[in-house]
Amino acid sequence: MAGKPLFLVVGILLLFVAALAFLAVLGSLAGTPSNPPDVGLATFSAVCGTLLGLIGLGLVFFYRQGARYAARLETIVAVLDHVTEARVEDLARTIDATPAETMALITEAIQFGRISGHLEPRDGRFVRTVPGSQKTPAPWQPRFCRECGSHLERSPDASGFVCPNCGHKEPG
Repeated sequence: MAGKPLFLVVGILLLFVAALAFLAVLGSLAGTPSNPPDVGLATFSAVCGTLLGLIGLGLVFFYRQGARYAARLETIVAVLDHVTEARVEDLARTIDATPAETMALITEAIQFGRISGHLEPRDGRFVRTVPGSQKTPAPWQPRFCRECGSHLERSPDASGFVCPNCGHKEPG
């Protein structure tokens, strides 16, 4: 969230400039007998003030959305860091979000390595895995024929292995 405070600062500055533009509208509409009101300047200031105000409000809105998302993500990480299993619906109630948003937050936290575990979408729950507890698959080891000693290959029907030299079959 490094660039997000810039949204807030620029948004507040634009809102301030918009307020000044609306003061210019009031100043240009206030006329005296020797200096009549300038409607063209007032219109221009009103349009510019409105546009700057809308852009400023949009930037403040995007800042708030980003801050809210970051806070929800931190809450998810803090909660899931101390449990082995949790239902997505319970987490959604904790952070006041929908289950789909909660699953997206959990997926992001897993993807960036903030928490270790996986989602079970059918059950709607998060299961934590302890680092090092997952079984690593055994490395592939070549098989050799008992008859002639040459390398075995997978049979065409994938039910076992067959020797390309002597034709000996082994279950696999």
